[in-house]
Amino acid sequence: MLLVGCSGDSALSRADWNWWSKPGAATGPLMRTATPDELVRQDGGCPEAGEAPRGVAVGMTECELVRLAGPTERIDIGTNERGERSVVMTYAQGERAGIYRFNSGLLATVERLPDAQAPKPQRARKPKRA
Repeated sequence: MLLVGCSGDSALSRADWNWWSKPGAATGPLMRTATPDELVRQDGGCPEAGEAPRGVAVGMTECELVRLAGPTERIDIGTNERGERSVVMTYAQGERAGIYRFNSGLLATVERLPDAQAPKPQRARKPKRA
């Protein structure tokens, strides 16, 4: 079954109805940018102290993660194929262990680390017959 709907309301097609055309729409949460004070330095530190967020969330800044999870020993700072800042912070231990990837200063993805320390499950062995 296919359902199709349309509206006779001409307001839906007006440019002023579209949220993209509203003043300030481009600066909403989807278009957030990180300021230089929110970017982590090569040594893993941040230029300004601030309040730590309550948890990890896509779109948080590099320094928000550092305030939340602490400094990391492994940080890679470079540029991506579009010439934008690209940062990878790896937390090998602790409650927030993982690989955090940032684009233009904002968290894009979080990956779980492979659990190399976990013991391999033992296979059940059949008892030998006498």
